[in-house]
Amino acid sequence: VFYLLYPDHEVDLEHLCIMCHRRLAILMKISQCEGNVHAVRDLLEQDETCHECLIEGSPQDSVSHIFLRSLLCLFGSPLNTVLQAESMLFRCRFEALNWEERREILENALLDSKQLLRCNISVQFQELLETLVKVLTAVFKSWNQITESKEFHVSVPFEHALSLVSSRRVILRAGDAIIREHHLPVFLAGMFHDVCEQSVAHFKQSIKFRVLHQDERMAELRTSLKDAFYALQGSLAASSTLKASEVDSQAAYFPPCMSTLYSTLKKEKRLPHDERFIFSLFLKEIGLSLSEAIEFWSRFYIEPPGKKATCSHTWQANTSRLMYSVRHMYGQEGSRIDYTAHRCVQVQGSQLCPFTADAFQKLPGTHQVEDIEDIAQLCENKQFLAACKLHLLRKGENLASEMILDAEPFDDQDADSLREPLVRIHKPSQFYLYIRKVTRQI
Repeated sequence: VFYLLYPDHEVDLEHLCIMCHRRLAILMKISQCEGNVHAVRDLLEQDETCHECLIEGSPQDSVSHIFLRSLLCLFGSPLNTVLQAESMLFRCRFEALNWEERREILENALLDSKQLLRCNISVQFQELLETLVKVLTAVFKSWNQITESKEFHVSVPFEHALSLVSSRRVILRAGDAIIREHHLPVFLAGMFHDVCEQSVAHFKQSIKFRVLHQDERMAELRTSLKDAFYALQGSLAASSTLKASEVDSQAAYFPPCMSTLYSTLKKEKRLPHDERFIFSLFLKEIGLSLSEAIEFWSRFYIEPPGKKATCSHTWQANTSRLMYSVRHMYGQEGSRIDYTAHRCVQVQGSQLCPFTADAFQKLPGTHQVEDIEDIAQLCENKQFLAACKLHLLRKGENLASEMILDAEPFDDQDADSLREPLVRIHKPSQFYLYIRKVTRQI
């Protein structure tokens, strides 16, 4: 599927959010395969990728693709990563089909391309679609030869076959690349990527773009997708290898909110439901797998609850219930939502951020009067992330000051983030990963 035209389907908002996040998570894993077709195929055969948003040609497939690229079009790095992964997904899907199965995809692409060429589009987009129409028309004229693996070739401008040209897999003749039957999967995957790029550029000039991004619901989804992208990027960079036995040693890198929750857990052997949910997803996003999460929580719930614990469940008496709870957070039970960790704003709203109350005065490293006054002023101004960073600086660790140097520059459109001095850090999990990074633990 080339996703040239917008799908005409109604989708429930909650369902849309789930589909977009699930698709993004899978695309991030595809991106980690770094162009290895066999690795992508192995990934697509895993159970967790069997989701309706990846069923070729389904309404959910088209909707999740279009909304994901449309919402991330403001952010360079996420959009580029998504389009590269989508191109790889297209190639693997295409190669898995026989020619008869491919015919419907190519026929739809030809019809949609001709329809788009009648619209007011850029010269670059027009030239790209004209090349696609030329190739597909030639394919259908020579369909019998292609399906029988006989001689077939068509010439295209070399700039529309750069992946084949750069790897010297095609013959160049008078500025054109000669595409043969066995080149088609790679060539079409490259065209798919370029068409998606041009479609996004065209969309950004349309009224639909302004309508979509001015919608508060879509703005919220856009932010959550961007945050999920950077969290997944960091989690994958960390290789997701955190073990239950390593959590205690890694607690030194936890931001204050998660450090406080962990201290409570160690003392009381329990956490209230909401706090356990927040801390579990934090651990999940920094690399704790499902099996390790079950091991981690069982270590505490085997022991008797502390005096101030509000939960009386034990692992011995409530094994199934507690395991279900952990598996649910990993998308393996119930509605099978692949939850991502909470943002700082959500943690603050749950009154778990020590900087939203006077709890920051009890944190190590804020005992000096000037420290308390400075942090209190930031908290009064509701600059809670800035207060968190200052807390680290005053502890003498010099960690937060390095974050700006190591982080990517802001996207031009991401002006709201400039209000806080922390670059791209809007989640406790991101805080942890950056601290690990600047101290060269990753």
